[in-house]
Amino acid sequence: MSENETNAVAVLVDYLDDGYMQQVGIPAEDGVHNALSIEFRPCLAAETSKAIDAAGDESYIGATIELLADKLKRWNLKDRGGRTLPINKTTLARVKRALLVKIIDAVVFGKLPDGARTDVEGYLKN
Repeated sequence: MSENETNAVAVLVDYLDDGYMQQVGIPAEDGVHNALSIEFRPCLAAETSKAIDAAGDESYIGATIELLADKLKRWNLKDRGGRTLPINKTTLARVKRALLVKIIDAVVFGKLPDGARTDVEGYLKN
């Protein structure tokens, strides 16, 4: 880890200008899922409301997967062969639920999981 990574400080932004991107590293959870680094456009309040207003679990997951497919711009999610997977609704629908919930929390609700990192540029390039 470089000195810049060690000393990185999250910059809080209260106004999401057009083009604003955020990076987050979701830590691995032993026996549940691997670590994941993502870069995304955070959801605006109206977009978050669409997910909240979705009736039922199936409708909620469908609404959030649609938002994620639009908002996620980069990640380092790989298949068993080590290839980075495309960001689309089909791939998102196959992500383990425990990891998907953490991605939804970060992107849709701005809630980062315990141990999340915001200095993940190097990991996204891999």
